[in-house]
Amino acid sequence: MNAIEIKSNGLSSDIFIDNSLERLSALLPASNVVIIIDEEVNNLYGDIFSQYKLITIRSGEPEKTLKTVADVYARFIEFEADRHTFILGVGGGIVCDIAGFVASTYMRGIRFGFVATTLVAQVDAAIGGKNGVNFQRCKNIIGTFNQPEFVLCDVRFLKTLPQRELNAGFAEIIKYGLISDKSIIDDVEMNYGQYMNCDLEAFTKLIAKCVSIKANVVNEDVNEKGRRKILNFGHTIGHAIEKISSDYNHGEAISIGMVIAMRISQINGTISNVDIDRICALLQQYHLPISIDKKVFPELIDSLSIDKKRNQSSIDYIIIKRLGEAAILTISLTELSDLLTNITPAEA
Repeated sequence: MNAIEIKSNGLSSDIFIDNSLERLSALLPASNVVIIIDEEVNNLYGDIFSQYKLITIRSGEPEKTLKTVADVYARFIEFEADRHTFILGVGGGIVCDIAGFVASTYMRGIRFGFVATTLVAQVDAAIGGKNGVNFQRCKNIIGTFNQPEFVLCDVRFLKTLPQRELNAGFAEIIKYGLISDKSIIDDVEMNYGQYMNCDLEAFTKLIAKCVSIKANVVNEDVNEKGRRKILNFGHTIGHAIEKISSDYNHGEAISIGMVIAMRISQINGTISNVDIDRICALLQQYHLPISIDKKVFPELIDSLSIDKKRNQSSIDYIIIKRLGEAAILTISLTELSDLLTNITPAEA
């Protein structure tokens, strides 16, 4: 399969799918490579990367901090990394975020690439050049826009992915169906058995479709000044859920965030109740949550005041006009708070 290309500031980022790990040696320089790798991935696949200098880190939102970044910088210095060093991030979204951020900032920026090993990373987190870490109560509040030279999305990694992590990837996949291509929704509805049995040919086609959508959007709006914002559908509330609770992984939080965003879309007179019911059933089919206790809503609303997408007293909130089409709704935080309050417990 040919690479899917993202262009930014005159540079190209190539995303390879299928059995793409076989390309790695040709893409990496012959020497001076440092790999930042998820410790669980290293336990499973460490032999593949044993010839390189390795920095292992744990996955999970609590690890995506400036402390972890500082620890990685210290290891770079220990390895005598310089401006000619190449950084390879191997793992899911957390590892790719950290690897992209440290590579973008160490010595004012050095070359880097990713091997994405989770479904969330392959369809979303590793794609598009957003690299960030959390600070205090703010998710991804410190970061860069900087494209990796390449991303390898080898579907064979999905064979050893825990079921919960595989399910989480379908939240982002269904998001693409909601904001851009309704056929994705039809596909994951009809082919649930194939995906749960980890049919790699089916996954290759599905991941390629999702990556193509994101690449097209990013190529149009690299720095998220306009259309790229639609990729945040479900993420405003989803990120808030991740901030206040460790009970949900990223995909699970985004699933709830999308349901709430669809309810707000309905209040604004767009998507129908029939379509919302259909998507809720689909999310549940993939074992994703669609509700959260309304007791936490005040805390969710409070966290919106420090969302990085906020513009003073308003926020660009993504709604659905119809299945396959999103819109940007600029709304005051007060009005968004009122809309959230009007969502009944049964709906949320």
